[in-house]
Amino acid sequence: MGSIFRPQVDYFVEYLKIQNHYKVIDMDQWMGFYRFCNEISFPEMTEYNPELAWPLVLNNFVEWIREKQA
Repeated sequence: MGSIFRPQVDYFVEYLKIQNHYKVIDMDQWMGFYRFCNEISFPEMTEYNPELAWPLVLNNFVEWIREKQA
């Protein structure tokens, strides 16, 4: 996955290192991240809608990225 979606994976790993809510990422969260990588343009993320069924870790991840970009 990292070879195909390198920027997303790098940012996600960076986020996971600094946050303190998640000690492990379960299969549902990984599958959500894979879906995110396939469906959402990065780093713009204009298609991202937090009202859709995304794992909470991804909502927090997108919020963190948007704060970094501001």
